[in-house]
Formats: sequence, C-alpha cells, structure tokens
Amino acid sequence: MTARGKNKQSRLELVKPEPPIQTMPVLRTIDLFSGAGGITEGFRQAGYECLYANDSMPEAIRTFELNHPEAWADCGHIEKVEPAVIRAELGLAKGELDVLVGGPPCQGFSINAPDRFLKDPRNKLFKDYVRFLEEFEPKTFLFENVPGLLSLGDGKVLDRILAEFVRLDYHVTVKILFAAHYGKGHCRYVLQPR
Repeated sequence: MTARGKNKQSRLELVKPEPPIQTMPVLRTIDLFSGAGGITEGFRQAGYECLYANDSMPEAIRTFELNHPEAWADCGHIEKVEPAVIRAELGLAKGELDVLVGGPPCQGFSINAPDRFLKDPRNKLFKDYVRFLEEFEPKTFLFENVPGLLSLGDGKVLDRILAEFVRLDYHVTVKILFAAHYGKGHCRYVLQPR
C-alpha cells in the first residue's frame, strides 16, 4: 500500500499565463486643406486616426464629416485658425502628433490654371501649414501639391516653402508621384515634399 497521493500523477497542470497582447498605439493625424478627406481616408486605411481637419468649403467639410465622423471637422478659413488653440483643445503636447497632412490649394500653382501668377493669394496659404508645423512639431508631415509648383517663379516658390520646412528642422525630400500608380482612379501627377 502506498501513501495517499504518492506515485500518482497530479491532474492539475500549471499553466503559464500568456503575455499580454501588445497593441500598437494609434497614430494620429491632422489634415489641413482637407477637402472631402481623401488623404485622411488613405491614412485611415493604413491605421491612422484623424483628430482634426480644416477646409473652407462647407460642402467639402460636410462630406468629410460623413466619411470621418470621429474627427473634429472645422469649416473656416485657415488663416483665422489658431494652431495653439487647436492643440490645447486636442490635449496634445508639442511633438506628440504623428503626422500633419495637407495640400494647400493648387490653382495658383497648376500649369492647367487659366491664370497662373505669383501674386495669387492662395499661393501664400502654405504659410498657415507652416504655422501648424511650428505649433504641433509633428514627428513627420506630408505636404501634397501639383508639379506646377516646381516651375512657378522659376522654382522660387517651392524653394521658399522648402526653406520653411528646413528652418523647422525637418529633412525634406520632393517626389512627383503618378496618382494612378497608387490606386487613384484618375491620371494625375502630384508633388510631395515630405
């Protein structure tokens, strides 16, 4: 006779707990000159969350709101928006935003514009993009526009824009992308300093 429990296999097994699942933090964007939200949609499909978007066209912002109800969609002139107020409302510290995206109006830069001239007031709206870069200090940014920006004013307009990005300590590369190569349904070339 054996003592109780000796030489018997225990039915209990020690189970090691699984390590907790590590979830990636959600990457966050702000979209300026957002239009209906095409750039935000691409970023959403890549796993990003848009916190704030601005455009001056009410129709575009209404469409943006339908497509991206989780984002704060602001209809108004970007020149009147205070980036510090937006950052405070979002509760973000400087450098906490992952990506600032946007493409200022291209009509003044486009070679297809009926009247292409340096003094088009829309050509200065990039300065408002720069104000947001200064205030938020995002980890990176995407600035999209048309290839005509390369040649306007013999390239001086693009040089000025790039100088602002460099002044803020960003490394910038410029590429012309053919939109159809990236799943867009139309043949359009876009310029992307980033």
